[in-house]
Amino acid sequence: MTVQLYESFSHARYALRVLNQSWPEYLSQLVRRFDAGWAVSFDQEPSVGQPRSVVRVPPSRLIIGLANGWAPGDKSLLIKPDELRAGHAELLRQGIDLRGYGWWDIKEEGLPVDGEPLYMAQVLGDIMRTREAHGVDVADARKAAAN
Repeated sequence: MTVQLYESFSHARYALRVLNQSWPEYLSQLVRRFDAGWAVSFDQEPSVGQPRSVVRVPPSRLIIGLANGWAPGDKSLLIKPDELRAGHAELLRQGIDLRGYGWWDIKEEGLPVDGEPLYMAQVLGDIMRTREAHGVDVADARKAAAN
């Protein structure tokens, strides 16, 4: 399941940018809330044929949806690379194994944020250690990309 935190005027943006909650704290609380689950009254619609149930999404099935460089504004949420790293490190510290992250959208990779291009694919690949998990030497890959 993907939870899109970047949508306009999201609860995530409010918690982080208005209430000044830290990203690591917000992320770990969010993941724990999804893991704990919530009650859904399926029985309110008889045609569904399901009883009231607790629906939960364990961390191993949860993907956090993020924005990239198009989003630094007043209505959407951009979590910058340093924040992302700190949040993921906190999950690891707590023993939480998140499925991963997604972002919207690849066509806008490299847009400048604070004067520097933001490449979310690279940032998230580094955080999730995807190259290392697939036997790719990260230093060699970066050197090849620079050429």
